[in-house]
Amino acid sequence: MRNALVMAGIGLVASVALAACGPPPLKEYTYPAWGFAASFRAAPTETDTPAAADGSQLHMFQAEYNKDGRDFIASATDESTSKQTDDQILAAAPVTIAQNAGATVGAMSNVSAGGVVGRQFQIVHAGQSSARVRVFVADRRLYQVVAASTTANDPEVKAFLDSFRIIGK
Repeated sequence: MRNALVMAGIGLVASVALAACGPPPLKEYTYPAWGFAASFRAAPTETDTPAAADGSQLHMFQAEYNKDGRDFIASATDESTSKQTDDQILAAAPVTIAQNAGATVGAMSNVSAGGVVGRQFQIVHAGQSSARVRVFVADRRLYQVVAASTTANDPEVKAFLDSFRIIGK
């Protein structure tokens, strides 16, 4: 009986310790200059790419967290010099993003963030979904939120995508 109680106690301590070793909580990172916020488990790598003088590269900002088979990206691109309307930019974004990734666009649906309607779609490589993407256009900026995971039906993907919000200038 005493051994059973000791074993039960050890089991309880081990399960509490394992629960404490779970992932850190999501923390929101805000980028007011770019008008968005997104939540990551740890500080993302931030990359600010200036526009090219010849117009071949637009000004872009990206926050990326890559760990444990997951790659989460939130980015904004300055589209203020584009001759396209916001609706045209939004309509073209899924195909352009997929082509740049050497893939095709999978299932697509409407989604919103902070009252801004966008698109959610799958990036498909060789018949397999490899990432879920959400795109929005607001204030002449194209926002891309990309979540990829090596785990099928990873709840972290939805948590990250749902954490993105447009906060304005």
